[in-house]
Order: sequence, then C-alpha cells, then structure tokens
Amino acid sequence: MQEVCKEYDGKHIAIIAHKAPQLVLEHITKGKTWEEVFDEDRRKTKDWKP
Repeated sequence: MQEVCKEYDGKHIAIIAHKAPQLVLEHITKGKTWEEVFDEDRRKTKDWKP
C-alpha cells in the first residue's frame, strides 16, 4: 500500500474489493479501531458514500 501511495501521490485511486479488504483499508488508512470499523461498516449502517 505504501508503494501505491508513493507512486500515485496526489491522485485518486480506486480499489475494488469485498468486505475483508475494505475493512482492513478503513483500519489502516483512517486509523480506526477494529471495533469502530465493524460498528461503522456500511453494510451494517446502510450508509454508503463514494
């Protein structure tokens, strides 16, 4: 992930994934705890935003 961020610095990156990778990215990129990640999962809250 660090390599991707370095190579595409300042650009938008689309990552297509299913549940597990999406939750891991929330944890890593936003610094959320695992509890926050699971509590705020868009599949649970029905609040998806691009």
